[in-house]
Amino acid sequence: MQLADKRILEIDGLRGIAVIAVLLWHFTGSMVNNDGSLVSRIVISATVFGRTGVDLFFVLSGFLIIGILIDNRTSTNLFRVFYLRRFFRIWPSYLMLLAVYWLCYLWLGESEAFNTRYGIWVQLLVQITFTYNLLMAYADGAVARALSVIWSVNIEEWFYIIFPVMIVKVPRQHLVKFLVCVGLLSAASRMGLHLMHPKLWQAPYVLTPLRLDGLCVGGLIAIAVRSRRAMVFIANWHLLRLSVSAVAVGAALVIALRGNLDANMYIWGHLYLALAYGVLVLAVVTGNGDNSAAILRSKFLREAGRYSYTLYLIHPLFISLYFQLAGRREVVLSWEDVWLCAGALGSAIGFSVGSFWLVEHKLVSFGHRFKYQSRNLPRSAAEHRVPAT
Repeated sequence: MQLADKRILEIDGLRGIAVIAVLLWHFTGSMVNNDGSLVSRIVISATVFGRTGVDLFFVLSGFLIIGILIDNRTSTNLFRVFYLRRFFRIWPSYLMLLAVYWLCYLWLGESEAFNTRYGIWVQLLVQITFTYNLLMAYADGAVARALSVIWSVNIEEWFYIIFPVMIVKVPRQHLVKFLVCVGLLSAASRMGLHLMHPKLWQAPYVLTPLRLDGLCVGGLIAIAVRSRRAMVFIANWHLLRLSVSAVAVGAALVIALRGNLDANMYIWGHLYLALAYGVLVLAVVTGNGDNSAAILRSKFLREAGRYSYTLYLIHPLFISLYFQLAGRREVVLSWEDVWLCAGALGSAIGFSVGSFWLVEHKLVSFGHRFKYQSRNLPRSAAEHRVPAT
């Protein structure tokens, strides 16, 4: 499948759904006073699905990044261009988050949200090297609540660092087997760690080797849509895929909620969600803009997808900042807490939009000045573009 000069608008919409799902959970379900009351159980059950937004992000990242690497694997400057583009996409927002975090720490002092737990130099080291998730696993929890979501960015960054070499070194005809093996090994390792050490609730969730299955599923989709043989095979069941995926994702969470949510997710849930979201992404990518996915092309979802990266990174910090300034615990117990959540959400959105247009957009555009050059084609025909990320 040729993806030259094609931007799939529905992918932006899926990003929007992923970040909205995460925000819905973090601003409602995770903030509810879980006292066992009927109201708290209803709110948590209705919004816990938002936790799966990260699983969708992983599948999308695997699809986009491995697609880029496959399209340009013969380029003479693949690694230089790929890493430069990733740098200008990932680092600006990430460094802004860290800068705001440390300014808040200097302003407000030690707290659960802003702290130097395990030492300031250790924290700086793991933040800068994208290994904060290792510290979270060691501490068996979020070290600083204001940085509670960067574990997933750490996983993706190391995926960006390591997988380009693997995609280039593994022969094209063996890529499917390679990704299947890595994905299954990752899921099995996550399950094994949980079964051997069930009291470690954080490590199976945040460690990079244990969360590669979603990224590999995305990569398998990237290979499939570039295979004429695979496209012929899946061409006749587009609507069925979309319907089955939507039902399957919801069914997974319903089943998980009836028991131990974390245990269900570690043993089978995350792999199940990766596959279900993979079917959804495949349906969207091969749908040729049909009406079944029209909502994903809506301006609202595409705009949410545009600002999703910084919004995802920064929103826990604003939650912590607002509640700490008010001298209140991060739990909704009154209307004052509701307004604090609303203020934090508004500030996070405003920061993300401003950051995008003032910094990110310019730097990403600068990064795309670096072009992939093919060994076989003249420069004018060398740039084979995939959906923008």
